[in-house]
Amino acid sequence: EPVAVSFGMFKAGEVFNIIPDTAVMKGTVRSFDDTVRNHVWERIEQITKGICDSAGAAYELEKDINGRCCRSVSGNGPDCLRLI
Repeated sequence: EPVAVSFGMFKAGEVFNIIPDTAVMKGTVRSFDDTVRNHVWERIEQITKGICDSAGAAYELEKDINGRCCRSVSGNGPDCLRLI
């Protein structure tokens, strides 16, 4: 089944030589099939958790499965995310 995952925004820090405290990614997951879309969200959660656990970092994953855009993210896709 086709699915499109896009991360159109990544923001972390203001200076090139200082590691920032936080990073924000925003994007969409699009699919005509709810099962496929839910599987992609599960994988995003697993991958994010694994990366953050290995680095000793925390994260938040916000998603809106049924809406047209996220509560805190401007977008035009059916699903949006924000990782911190």
